[in-house]
Amino acid sequence: MVNEDKEEAYKVLKKEFPTTPDASLKAAMDRAYKDNLWSKDGYITKASVAKPMDVVKKTGIYTHGYQYNKLVDMKFVKKAQDK
Repeated sequence: MVNEDKEEAYKVLKKEFPTTPDASLKAAMDRAYKDNLWSKDGYITKASVAKPMDVVKKTGIYTHGYQYNKLVDMKFVKKAQDK
């Protein structure tokens, strides 16, 4: 839905973050679309995990490292695509 209906995606974002200024939400969405944050096939690549993990590491929010295989479980996507 997020790739097909940007207005609806914005409504969901606003509902999740009601106190965030509209300009900040718009900037976040613009950046997410520019970076192709949401895959169209449901797959979560190692590169798509690495970007936000690098940000949280650099900002000090999370510094314990991670393993892609422990964060991401693609069995649900694979099962859906097998149908």
